[in-house]
Amino acid sequence: MDCKHILEELNLYIDGELEQELCRQLEAHLKGCDRCRIVLDTTQRTIQLYRDQTPMELPEGVRDRLQAVLRARWENGTRRALYEERDRMLPGRLSVHYF
Repeated sequence: MDCKHILEELNLYIDGELEQELCRQLEAHLKGCDRCRIVLDTTQRTIQLYRDQTPMELPEGVRDRLQAVLRARWENGTRRALYEERDRMLPGRLSVHYF
């Protein structure tokens, strides 16, 4: 089983719906492939964060600054800049990168 096949079967594996033989092959691949283990781990963590729906506190003042910037950008009609500003102000937000 190669990395591409892992990505194709990952959701079924996580949901416990992958055929037993494919599950064994996937797990054997994961033992030797750091990249696929990272994808699996990141995906599982993302799912857990979503299920927990634990609110994350923003550092003091960030919410007010963010809302002010968003309001100003919205009023000026520069919506694309909204996303750029969000990315600048909230570094380290959760993201998943596939190879």
